[in-house]
Amino acid sequence: MDHARDNPVMTEPSGQQRRPAAALLTDTLLLALGLGWLGGSNAYRFFELLYKPNKLRGDDRSCLTHPRSSTELTEARSYLIQTASPGYTMAKQGSELAIERLHPEFAIRLTKALREARDYGLLAGIYSAYRPPAFGVGGFSDKFNSLHAYGLAVDLYGIGRPGSVEALWWHEIAAKHGVICPYGHHDRAEWNHCQPTGVKVVSADNRLRETITADGPVSLEAMFEAGNSAVERPANAADTVGRTQQCDEHAHRQPTAS
Repeated sequence: MDHARDNPVMTEPSGQQRRPAAALLTDTLLLALGLGWLGGSNAYRFFELLYKPNKLRGDDRSCLTHPRSSTELTEARSYLIQTASPGYTMAKQGSELAIERLHPEFAIRLTKALREARDYGLLAGIYSAYRPPAFGVGGFSDKFNSLHAYGLAVDLYGIGRPGSVEALWWHEIAAKHGVICPYGHHDRAEWNHCQPTGVKVVSADNRLRETITADGPVSLEAMFEAGNSAVERPANAADTVGRTQQCDEHAHRQPTAS
């Protein structure tokens, strides 16, 4: 995040048990009732999302990432710029540049997630996107550790407070579109930090390191190409909010209980 620490988790958790989907939904319902959030026009939106299948739309049905057209990418970038509320680092470099340097697949997935979130009443958008290590922003002592430096992370506004129904709601919508918010909706510092990967730190031996300097990408195309290996299949994102999906031999998405 721009004005709070990045959480410098150096290794991925192993053997961590996810909570059953039923328990997650029950907690969400109880929290919503306790906050009085289900009254009025919010009720139908909440229950529509609650019982909506956790699957990707349109051309994201397969387990593989599809090639994206230049028109789709241009429209996605335009939407992200229009809905952004630039923070310090975005304003310093310009919103257009900060969005242009987001990985193309990530930009398109994020746009789809934000469109759906706004359809449900969450007026969310980006306030921090790409940022070079030279800005010195973030909690990592080595700023090259941050996924922001490679166009693989954003921080969002408009998704509610940490632990809120709105935050959980956003995490559910994001996961449907292949966007991962790896710290969880309860994290007080990073609940609004989202990526196309579950990896939280770029290690010194990662090939992404060779594609940038402290001031930015050596080559935007090379940075994006190296980033392809970090971008996870959309199905993996659903796993982060208590649901898993797998591919059968015909490459169709099959939901499984978690």
